[in-house]
Formats: sequence, structure tokens, C-alpha cells
Amino acid sequence: MKVNPILEADNVSVMLGKHRILEDISFTIQPGEYVGIVGPNGGGKTTLLRAMLGLLVLSKGEIHVKGRRAHSLAAKKCIGYVPQHFTTTNSFNFAMNVEEVVATGLVSRHSFGPLRKEEKLAIDEALEMVSAGSLKKNMFSDLSGGQRQRVVIARAMVSNPSILFLDEPLSAVDLPSQKNFYETLSKLNKKKKLTIIMVTHDLEMVTAQASRVLCLNHQLHASCKPAELSTHNMWDKTFGEEFKPIKHRAHHV
Repeated sequence: MKVNPILEADNVSVMLGKHRILEDISFTIQPGEYVGIVGPNGGGKTTLLRAMLGLLVLSKGEIHVKGRRAHSLAAKKCIGYVPQHFTTTNSFNFAMNVEEVVATGLVSRHSFGPLRKEEKLAIDEALEMVSAGSLKKNMFSDLSGGQRQRVVIARAMVSNPSILFLDEPLSAVDLPSQKNFYETLSKLNKKKKLTIIMVTHDLEMVTAQASRVLCLNHQLHASCKPAELSTHNMWDKTFGEEFKPIKHRAHHV
């Protein structure tokens, strides 16, 4: 039986001012895939992610999430999002505990009134999903970087999305916490069949964990399995001939 793509990008181009950031990008993502988006700084990775989230006006082309235009409310309800630098900002450094932070991810929530029973249950389930249930009453500002990351994933998961988007989520997290983070993502992908799309500079993680890689430098140079990257010389085509990936640690997932 044919399975419809969970996300489709068709001939997408994005101009910011006079600069073309993305040019004629096309690909599809199937339900349950774990996709890493890699490329050099300034190559358009975050722009592509924002386009898939429906946050940018496309110069050309279309993006659909579960058959709906990416900017539509119906598409946005299918998405969980972990933005760049979220855990290092001061956004939640005032008097909010973990439960209250996760509650801000509830798409059904329109007020700051008391949490309903079903909302509390959804928060508990999301925190247990990322092994952070014991942190529920802790102040978010008191958590370590790794603990904050788990809570932020719970916030993105609390409304039961079909796709989880992450934009460079580990820029300020130590190595042991990174390992735990990747284990959490792998568990969500394999056990919950969650589709994951992550912008990352961690090329070792991509080759060890992702099921597919998009190599982006304004244009899409490859959409392939990690094992095929070296075979087709995609590192050089994406990053330039001087680029050499260096193995610096192992991700055991």
C-alpha cells in the first residue's frame, strides 16, 4: 500500500531582500523518517526549516505537511518545534516550573487559567516520554542544560505532533547530556514512530543515527542515506573540497 509523504517540498525558492537563500529545493519525507539537514554556515539550513514551519513567504514553490500548506493552522497543529538557543535564553528564567513551561506547548491552551485534568495528563505523559517526570515541580531556571533540553522536547511533544523539528538544539549542552539527548530522540523515533527533522552541525550524529540526510548549500546537493554520502562525494559538493569530516566521539544509541 502506498504511503503518502508526511512532508513535501516542491521547487521551493526563498529570497531575503535581494539575496536568494534557497533555490529550487524539492524533496519528500515519509512518516517515521529521521532526517538530518547539514551544510555550511549561511547555506540556508535554518531558512529551510522556517519555510517548512510555515514561517516564511516562499518566492516560488510550495511546502505541504500531511497534505496541507505549511502556513495553515491545520499543518501547524501537526508540528512540534525546538528552536535554536531556546534553553540559553532568559525566556523562562522567571518563576515558571517545568510543568508550566511544558504547558506553553499545548496548542489547545488559550489562557493562563488552571490546567484542566486532560492537560495535566498530557504534560505528565510528555515528561515521562523524555524521562523527566521527576522534574515537574522544579523551577526551569534551576535545571542543568541537559535537563532543560529534555523539558523543551516535552514541551514540543505535549500536543502529540506528527513531526518534530529541531534547529541546532545542542549548541550549549555538554557531551554526556548530548548523548542522553540523542538517545531520547532515537527512542521517540523508533517507539513512537515520530518523524524527526533536525538541522545540525553534528555530522557524526547524522551518519550514526539519521535514516536520511539532506545536504544543503542554497541548493539541495543530496537527499540520501548516510552511507551514501562518501560514495557520491557529497561532503565535497556541499561543504567544498577542503572539507574533511573528523570523528571526535561516539554516539551510542
